[in-house]
Amino acid sequence: KYYRIVNASYGSVINENWGEGTVSCIAKNEAELSQVWQYTAAGALKNVYTGKYLQDQSNMSTTFVTGTAAQPVTFTKKSDGHLTIATLNTHYLHCDGARNVVYWWDAETEPSHWTVEEVSLTADEIAAAQEEYETLTSLTKNASKYTEALTIFFTNELCTELKAEYAAMADDALKAAMAE
Repeated sequence: KYYRIVNASYGSVINENWGEGTVSCIAKNEAELSQVWQYTAAGALKNVYTGKYLQDQSNMSTTFVTGTAAQPVTFTKKSDGHLTIATLNTHYLHCDGARNVVYWWDAETEPSHWTVEEVSLTADEIAAAQEEYETLTSLTKNASKYTEALTIFFTNELCTELKAEYAAMADDALKAAMAE
């Protein structure tokens, strides 16, 4: 099963900022699978978009991050029906004023309270999202390579004007030159 985790105080949802590997609370967006989490058999929270797990945060008021190791989390139901979520049983997830999900010592404050909403996803939707993530990660990692390659063909950084030797080429010849 897959879930969005909603902060009881702000109504925002836990999101993995995939480019940074940090966790924040942002407005719910049905199209963003970086806001969807799976509670695994190992008791860990795994982000559906990136496949990364919520990691323990041992420093107070420091933003939680994601990583490749599955680390267990504990859900505890409060008397008001809300949940607290903790790593190592006492490192509570808390949505701070800047909307970061940080380690907090107190489970009694409302920004440390959560609800969960089940999300229906197909295997194809998950596979497409993970493929998109891999593509974006590759583009980000290789940005300088692509930028360098584009300087071969264009006169400016906006890539709006081809260099003279390429501007004179027919479309098929230009495509062939770019494919090399």
